[in-house]
Amino acid sequence: AWPVDWVHDVEPGKERFVKLPAVDWWEIEDPKVVQVEWLADSNELLLSGLKPGRTVVLLGAQGKVAAWRVRVRSSRCGWTSG
Repeated sequence: AWPVDWVHDVEPGKERFVKLPAVDWWEIEDPKVVQVEWLADSNELLLSGLKPGRTVVLLGAQGKVAAWRVRVRSSRCGWTSG
């Protein structure tokens, strides 16, 4: 396990857009939980919640690596997206 740099929440069946300067590659620990797509035209990473759970997404850009925890769960669990 490694510490994560950021935590993102998304509901099952919903999407979240995250603005980033660049992404060269990514790897998803559990692709059954979240789908990731890079939208180069808008410099956004699209996170699509597939099923409840949590996973880590490693992202690489400009020779650096970041680890994100993505939690897919209903907003009824007591959190709000921001």
